[in-house]
Amino acid sequence: MSGLEIIGIAANVIAVVDLANKAGNAVYSYIKSAKDCPETASKLHKELAAVQVSLQRLVPIAKKLDIATKAGQPAQNLSATSDLSASISECLSTISDISTQLQGHFTNRLRARFRRRLKWPIKEPKVREFIQDLSRYQQTFQLTLQLDIAEVTLRTEQAVHTSTNMLLETVSDGHQVALRTETAVHGVSDVILAVRNEQTKKNEIRDLIDLRQDINKLVAWLLPLSYNHKHDESWEKHEEGTGDWLFENPAYQRWEAETRAPSLLWIYGIPGCGKTILASSVIERLESAKLRHSSFVLAYHYCQYNKEETRSTPAIFRSIICQLLSSFPNQSIVWEQKTVQILFQKMSRGEGPPNGIKQLMMLVFHIARLHRRVMLVLDGLDECHRDTRASILEFISLMQDLKNVNILVLSRPEVDIMDELKSYPAISLEEQQKNLKEDMVIFIKKEFQNTRKWSASFQRLRDHIIEALILGSGRNMFRWLECQLALINKLRTEKEIRHALTVLPQTLFESYDRLLELIDGKYAELVLKVLHLIIVFPTVAPSLPVHTILDGISPIDERGYIDRSATFLDSRILLQECGVLLRENGDYFQTCHYSVEEYLQSNYLRTHEKLASYYVTPDIYKRGIQLLVWMLKYLLAADFSTPCLTEADLKKRLTEHPFFYDCASSWEYILRGIRQKDNELAKLLCRYANSLGNVRSAVQLGRLCHGSDRINGHLMLSDQDLLHRFLLPALESFPSWIAISIFEGRPELVNICIANFGSPLRIAIINKRKNLAIALVELGADIHQIREYTETWTEELREFLVDFGEAIGKDWREFGCCLGLEQGICGHDGSSA
Repeated sequence: MSGLEIIGIAANVIAVVDLANKAGNAVYSYIKSAKDCPETASKLHKELAAVQVSLQRLVPIAKKLDIATKAGQPAQNLSATSDLSASISECLSTISDISTQLQGHFTNRLRARFRRRLKWPIKEPKVREFIQDLSRYQQTFQLTLQLDIAEVTLRTEQAVHTSTNMLLETVSDGHQVALRTETAVHGVSDVILAVRNEQTKKNEIRDLIDLRQDINKLVAWLLPLSYNHKHDESWEKHEEGTGDWLFENPAYQRWEAETRAPSLLWIYGIPGCGKTILASSVIERLESAKLRHSSFVLAYHYCQYNKEETRSTPAIFRSIICQLLSSFPNQSIVWEQKTVQILFQKMSRGEGPPNGIKQLMMLVFHIARLHRRVMLVLDGLDECHRDTRASILEFISLMQDLKNVNILVLSRPEVDIMDELKSYPAISLEEQQKNLKEDMVIFIKKEFQNTRKWSASFQRLRDHIIEALILGSGRNMFRWLECQLALINKLRTEKEIRHALTVLPQTLFESYDRLLELIDGKYAELVLKVLHLIIVFPTVAPSLPVHTILDGISPIDERGYIDRSATFLDSRILLQECGVLLRENGDYFQTCHYSVEEYLQSNYLRTHEKLASYYVTPDIYKRGIQLLVWMLKYLLAADFSTPCLTEADLKKRLTEHPFFYDCASSWEYILRGIRQKDNELAKLLCRYANSLGNVRSAVQLGRLCHGSDRINGHLMLSDQDLLHRFLLPALESFPSWIAISIFEGRPELVNICIANFGSPLRIAIINKRKNLAIALVELGADIHQIREYTETWTEELREFLVDFGEAIGKDWREFGCCLGLEQGICGHDGSSA
């Protein structure tokens, strides 16, 4: 028995699906971004997507195989089962190899800002080999799916055969003799007919396989994300015995049992009351019911505050469409639909998947009505943006026109959601206090089973802790409870514990206050930086991995160097300090709950007497300024005052200082959005313009990210050329205050000639940046420098002189003529040309 079989086929199928999704996303990013990306990369992406879809459909079959194995029952087809296990194992190895080759190119991490300039890292022969391997695994997965269908068909035929034999036994012996005689006479004809029927069945199965592959390709094309990840994560947190009361609730029972009319149920409650875990319980219950009988199909979606792609309206609808398309027992039914055929034609032409909200909404509507019954679960609607919520609520209303759809919505009682759903059956979790308190007791008892976390001293106080927490919880629920347990676990004496239980915080925000107050003062500044980076950075650039954040929060010492010895050694220490405010999800930090981000951005914290420094502004503009100040201070560190001489040195630099990559690749992009002057940022920009060694280091990284193979290409640039490359975008496209601040700090640059573009004044005029041009003249720009260019851009100069003349109180013709610029600007009679 292989290692994969030992831990269960289903678990490993899910693991491969997860890895295929990550590899597919990485390949897709390269396709969209890489330089000279080959056509085979797109084929590789399609194969990865097809494998992912097939494996998702294999999960129920794999679960049945695991159940049979645990029960000691032999597999119906041992050879096929063995082939499936082997293919899953090989598929995992192949996809891991793909991921490794993508991630290992140039640096262990590729930022979205420069991906479009990177080279495709995998050689062509290797790509073709990957495609062939994935296609081979796909055949095995498809065969398993068909064998499952065939097995169901065979069981049906066997049942019919058994019934026929029982009927024949009741027939008289004479009748049986006559029947055997007749059978013998027609034996040859029967054999011929059987051969023809067998051939027909083979053709039908072949057509069915082709049709299924086409549907899988369509689903892979449409699929925006792996919808099951959040469910797996939430169900893992579920404690056995909790939430069962919901299934005994009359409102829920009516919703689940309804089969002849549209059914909608809304479950709502305050933050942290366990809505998402309840959603996972419902989904798991329906999944189990679906395995026993296929009278309905299940689709679900979790909206997540910390994953923007899960809150996108098109992504939500496309996720539901993919689940509905994948669930048809008879694919020919869906394939006959004109809307599906149109989608397939678009895919075949190489077009992208649809993003129109109305179009997607109607696609869900038309596909859903083809099923006998659809059970749809939507969790976290309140975590979506308001426009997304409006679209989803409109969709819910539309689906009420179908008699075969049951929709379950779980959310907070936000005003817009309540207005739309108040006329439908609902379950208020605040009215389920008794049931939820019983679940909370189960949760605490389970928590105390972790004896490594809760020592014998805590165990002696367990019953007292349970009683005090339940009595003191008020209307607070699981999230509040989680915070109190984290706070109690940090205490070291029985006296402290007993006192804490008598002064429990009344709200979730007060609980977060206490968690921040317990952070060791030596680490408070580092934790503050982490919280800001986690929340602020994703609003202007891609999220940062854990090791990058730990580098980014490092202080700069008195010599100007980044002090990596003064940051956290690893993420574990940081998480210990933050309690249940933060968690590590794969390679990234994220807040533990939606309410943590709400707290950090609240007026409550902004006006807090002691903790206001932790406040994170919700203003995107102010966040950009805050982040740019941080980035420029980092880029100005002495560590980057000289560029690297070899690629090995550059890789070492990026390994030691991964935040350098993000700063160098993103700061100019963010700066373009800062429309008003900030004094601290202006001073840092002037410092950066004077620190050409640091500028050269950033340019070096930029050249490589643009696809240059020359590590020393930047050395061909003189300091003057390097300065020009820094000034040119500031004059051409950055907000005016940026260039003005630089020239205010270095007035000697106002009249320099920038490469072949002329003076800063000329560049401003060419780009029709009149206010900037006027400001440059006020800073000392020599207008006589533009005389030699009048013939090539007369109109721009005229427009500039009009504005400039008005600014200084002169008529532009008088001003132009007095400079001797009347030729080409004024007619001979003084009129405008």
